[in-house]
Amino acid sequence: MDEQEFVGGSRRPDGTYRKMRRVKPGYVPPEEQSAFISRGKQFQMDRDAMGVVGLNLAPPMPAASSAAKKKKKRSKPKAKSTPAAAPQPDKAEPQVSAEPLDPVKQEKKLKKKLRQIEQLEADMADGKVTELNEDQKKKLESKADLEAQLAALSL
Repeated sequence: MDEQEFVGGSRRPDGTYRKMRRVKPGYVPPEEQSAFISRGKQFQMDRDAMGVVGLNLAPPMPAASSAAKKKKKRSKPKAKSTPAAAPQPDKAEPQVSAEPLDPVKQEKKLKKKLRQIEQLEADMADGKVTELNEDQKKKLESKADLEAQLAALSL
């Protein structure tokens, strides 16, 4: 207990002097204390120090010249036009065979389309719709077909 420590006096920026102060043993001045680091901040610092997972630091491939890039772009559309005719029939087959398996869902879809057609006809009768676009015309033309499909489902 007899042991006492002192912090020496110092000069302030305005030119005056601070007195020497007595401090307890183990005292660390605020300027020398490390800042508090929360667990989240520690985790973030550890993660940043680890680096990016899966990062490949191999040297990059040399870039192609702009002329080579243009040539490659020009050749792509030509290559797509010739084999494009063959895959189209394959894409059409799944659309034709893609029937919903659940007849309840199919019935709901048909009833909804018929309600839309009836609403369109009512709007035409009220004068809300004066001109029909192509989609609306197709929808009105398909009314008989939709009713026939609905009748076939309900049997």
